[in-house]
Amino acid sequence: MNGKLIVFEGIDCSGKTTQAKLLKQSIKNCGYTCELLSEKHGNDFIEIQSSILHINGLSSITKALIYNAIRIEHTREILVPALAKNDFVIMDRRELSTYVYQGILGGVNSTTLFQLNNINPNYVEVNCVFLIDVSHRIANKRILDRDKVTGKWNSGTASYYNVFSDYPNLVKIDGEKDEQAVHKEIVNSFNNSFEYKINESF
Repeated sequence: MNGKLIVFEGIDCSGKTTQAKLLKQSIKNCGYTCELLSEKHGNDFIEIQSSILHINGLSSITKALIYNAIRIEHTREILVPALAKNDFVIMDRRELSTYVYQGILGGVNSTTLFQLNNINPNYVEVNCVFLIDVSHRIANKRILDRDKVTGKWNSGTASYYNVFSDYPNLVKIDGEKDEQAVHKEIVNSFNNSFEYKINESF
């Protein structure tokens, strides 16, 4: 398992998925191998468990257990093999989102979530976490523009990821700048973090 693991985190409509795709393209443009993964997809077990999460009325602890089962299966079946054959693997969300959505927002005790995360027998340390930070106003406007529905964030919930500012290898990125400027900041941070050097996709 020689590949480096990079994770993008942030609230809905922070721009993390777009920036993950741009970074993947920059890495590949420079001749390195890179794969973009999400724990939403991978194999039949993950697809089935993901569909169960949409059942109304599930408790937060039940959701946390399902997400943990998905992460264990995804790590073993998808992530570890991808790291073995690529220079880089980028993931769109991982445990920080669990700590925010099932923990702070869902009410599951953080100690319980840490314990669940630690029982993963194939757990992989993250080499770099890009936290794309935007205000609730920006995120809500993007949700309205994209989905034509009222945004769900307020000044408190939008900042919950900042609770984990001391998380290992975390780099906070200003996601309120234009897409190209955010990408440039990520590329510069990447080049400072790894011996590999890449250029911007734009």
